[in-house]
Amino acid sequence: MDLNVFEHRYREHVQSILERLQSLTLIVAQIEAEIEEISGAVQDLNHDVETFITDRRSHAD
Repeated sequence: MDLNVFEHRYREHVQSILERLQSLTLIVAQIEAEIEEISGAVQDLNHDVETFITDRRSHAD
């Protein structure tokens, strides 16, 4: 293999790796956004449960 072929293959591999890393970066950003949304939903649910329990306790007395 001569130097030109080696350089060409090297660049192709580096480009492929960079494209895959970019794709993964976008996927990670989407996952982080989903986690934030789920976290908010869990907090809302927790608040609703606490409110329900408080209301039930106040009506039980």
